[in-house]
Amino acid sequence: MSTHDETYRSGSLEILTDEDNDIYPRRTKAWRLFTVGTSNKYDLSEGIPFLTQKRVWEHGVKTELLWFLQGKTNIKFLEDRGVSIWTDNAFKNYVEETDRDLLEKEGSQEWDEEYKAFQENIRNDEAFAQRWGDLGRVYGHWWRGPPGRDQLGEALQGLKDGEKSTRYVVDAWSPKDVQNAVLPPCHYAFELHEKSGELHTIVNQRSTDSFLGEPFNVASYSVLTEYLAQQAGLEPGMLHHNHGNHHFYIGFPGTEEDMGRARWYADDDNREYLRHRVEEIAEAEAWSQMKDLADTLDDKLPPGPPNKIYDHVPRVLEQYGNSMQEAPTVNIADKPIQELDTDDITVSYEEGKPPSVRATLSS
Repeated sequence: MSTHDETYRSGSLEILTDEDNDIYPRRTKAWRLFTVGTSNKYDLSEGIPFLTQKRVWEHGVKTELLWFLQGKTNIKFLEDRGVSIWTDNAFKNYVEETDRDLLEKEGSQEWDEEYKAFQENIRNDEAFAQRWGDLGRVYGHWWRGPPGRDQLGEALQGLKDGEKSTRYVVDAWSPKDVQNAVLPPCHYAFELHEKSGELHTIVNQRSTDSFLGEPFNVASYSVLTEYLAQQAGLEPGMLHHNHGNHHFYIGFPGTEEDMGRARWYADDDNREYLRHRVEEIAEAEAWSQMKDLADTLDDKLPPGPPNKIYDHVPRVLEQYGNSMQEAPTVNIADKPIQELDTDDITVSYEEGKPPSVRATLSS
């Protein structure tokens, strides 16, 4: 079965079992249960780390990665391909400049209607998309676009030329720009290292949403490593993923329903109960009992907001109880970066698609 699922599970369990784990709110007012300074390592020779205990959105991974690789910063490329993971950021910028009163109505029917209209305008009105769809200095800008510096292109050319170097670093963190960025980069830098004919990637991430974001990030950087290795005539090696703040979201303050779950986790006795129960199940390798614990938590915790799941802890426990498959394989067309499209990247599972795991959290 997939060692990648085991690696991810082991790393994410650190958040739940760390005796010093803590909680606090993040930039969008969502609360998180977190620990700091963790690291995972994936061997890409054993298959690509798209998790098999849950479904990772393959189309979203491929489309966003190409957006980065090709130096794009406008969400129209994503929206035209049915990917809206960055649209919230652009829409909030739009609202701030055109209708600040609407900011007080986030989550309302009026907000949702304006959001859908914004999406349609991005997709169908070129002038509107050019004005309101560009996010500025996000990943694609730094990877490919700063004046006079194509960081990724330079690194790839060096690898192709067989140049041994410890300077193949692609950095997206700019101290002078970070306060004004639409979203300061989470996975802010990565390194590429050639060793014995293999390409190894080290990813540094300051803030990692372990349930939704981390599987997506791992899948994305594994595809990136596979592609760069292929282009440089190397074999894919190890993917190292380093986390600064490693967390699960647990609530969204704003209503009493949201706050109730965060308050439950804020209680030290409750966190100790969760910690010990998770440790007992993990030590016994009785993984199917994780789903029972998820149900127990859902009964213990105050109800969250209707039709939304902002607490990821029960959902990741549910995920741990799912069976694992063999790691999938990836095939990438042998094309230059700028000629790639989503159909040029295929991910194949031996046993069919992994299961879905219930969760959603607006970013």
